[in-house]
Amino acid sequence: MKMLLARFDPATDLQMLARKARCGGCGRRGCHIQPADPPAQGTPGYREWLGDEMARCQAFLTRAREQL
Repeated sequence: MKMLLARFDPATDLQMLARKARCGGCGRRGCHIQPADPPAQGTPGYREWLGDEMARCQAFLTRAREQL
C-alpha cells in the first residue's frame, strides 16, 4: 500500500487503487485489496509503521491548525 500511495494521490480510494494494483503472485491487474492490521509491537516493520503513522498524524494536525 505504501508504494501505491507514493504513486497516487493519498485521497485515492481503495476501489481505484484495486483497479490499478497488480498482483504480486500472478501479475494481473484488478486485485482485491484491503487494509492490513498494523504490525504488532516488537515485530519487524513496527518501528517504520509507527514512524509513518506519527508523520501522517503530524501532517493532519498541521493542516488542521492552518484551517483554524
